[in-house]
Amino acid sequence: MSDARTPFETFRVARGRIAFGARHLARLRRTCTALAVPLDEGALAAALATLPATGVHRARLEVTPDGVPHLQVAPFAPPRRRGAGVRVAWADEVVVADAPARRHKTRDRAIYDRGARRATERGLADLVYRNDRGTLAEGAVSTVFVRLGGTWWTPPVEDGALPGVLREGLLARGRVQERSLTPADVAHAEDLAIGNALRGLRRARLHPSDPPLGASETEGADGEQDREAGEGDGGRRA
Repeated sequence: MSDARTPFETFRVARGRIAFGARHLARLRRTCTALAVPLDEGALAAALATLPATGVHRARLEVTPDGVPHLQVAPFAPPRRRGAGVRVAWADEVVVADAPARRHKTRDRAIYDRGARRATERGLADLVYRNDRGTLAEGAVSTVFVRLGGTWWTPPVEDGALPGVLREGLLARGRVQERSLTPADVAHAEDLAIGNALRGLRRARLHPSDPPLGASETEGADGEQDREAGEGDGGRRA
């Protein structure tokens, strides 16, 4: 199975309703069209009809390259908000900003899978990635938001950010704006947050023991098999 042609969405289901459902499905269809994946709409509707009508769940909807959707559902406990913020750190690897894999949510995300594992091993909420131009891209499983001058900013997709569902909603409502952000912007931010459609927005803080940014390994060789495996599954970032 080709990871680059296997789109997926990870979303929260509460009492049978998908959070940001219209945006999730619109992105899935856009990705299938862009990758020439013949999505079976009848099978998609049948799969979604099986979502639990009670409780809160995490669902992962994956579409095979031949267009067949597969749904996995598990109980989900939304993270509790922490006043001081969850901890994040800079990733050692950097992403290629204009790599095709950065534009779509597919299984082509080995670099982020590695990052999600390393974050868990270190007791962090996420690792934050720079791109090969030296600016902020995104987290392994989150969009990154930086407040500067009283305004919340997030990197544009041209800098390697996945067009996340939560991100899209915040931009549409004018709560966030786009601009390229440097590591210095992150270090001197008035506030920092990470978010995705599954876990919502969470205030974040950089791990204080992380060294200043220097040369890092760029995805490639073993790494351009990389993309969000589903929030925390790796997860991108919803």
